Amino acid sequence: MRVVQFLQVMVLFLLMGYLLLVALNNPVVIHLPVPLVGRELLLSSGAVLLLTLLLGISYGALLTLPLLWQGQQRRRHDQQRRRQAEAQLQAALRARLATVGTPSTPAPSAPIQPIQPVSPVPTEAQV
Repeated sequence: MRVVQFLQVMVLFLLMGYLLLVALNNPVVIHLPVPLVGRELLLSSGAVLLLTLLLGISYGALLTLPLLWQGQQRRRHDQQRRRQAEAQLQAALRARLATVGTPSTPAPSAPIQPIQPVSPVPTEAQV
């Protein structure tokens, strides 16, 4: 899925580069009205295309910022919860070790008995 998105972005970049080259080679003056001033801004088509491209890139970056902020907040919250859980586990372990203490004499251990294999199908001698 990421390969398809990468290819889409690359195709868009190629198209924008081609359009920018065409616009720069064929200068046409575009009249852009400037709001609140009442004047017009005269720009070449290449400059308008470049300005539009920069505005689109900044808009796309602004769209991704909330996702990045949410991911960063989620990571911080998970780290804080993990630290709290580790602290609780350490406190419980210390309390458990304090109550148990160390035994003065070791308990005698029983000898280990080998495990006898069990056959799932009865043999002819057993029938």
